[in-house]
Amino acid sequence: MSLTIEQQHHLDAILVRLTTQLSDKYQRGQEEHGGNLWLKSGLLNFAIEEVLDLVVYLFTLDDQLQGLLAKYDDRAEPTYTRHEVADRARIYASQYGDLANFALRSFADWFESGATIETCHKPQTSTSST
Repeated sequence: MSLTIEQQHHLDAILVRLTTQLSDKYQRGQEEHGGNLWLKSGLLNFAIEEVLDLVVYLFTLDDQLQGLLAKYDDRAEPTYTRHEVADRARIYASQYGDLANFALRSFADWFESGATIETCHKPQTSTSST
């Protein structure tokens, strides 16, 4: 299976962002910590701490996005415009790590482009009494 042109462009854009952000992050780490990373001890513990931070960021991001989307529920007039929701997501993005930043900016771009609120909702499970 080969990629479509659109899929290849999407992949290329992701790779550009990844290499740019990874290079920037590595250089900031060198400025902050110095030395050769491959000679440092304790990397497993550092990696575990980073994963735990990521989980906290992702859960918090999910809560924030659900809060933004809830502003649209059951209202004739939304509390925020699409542009305001996208701007809020971009503000949150600037406060978190690279993955959360990427996710929030992607959400903002997607939502501002005209996504319908129906495509944003998690499926509701129905409860019925028998």
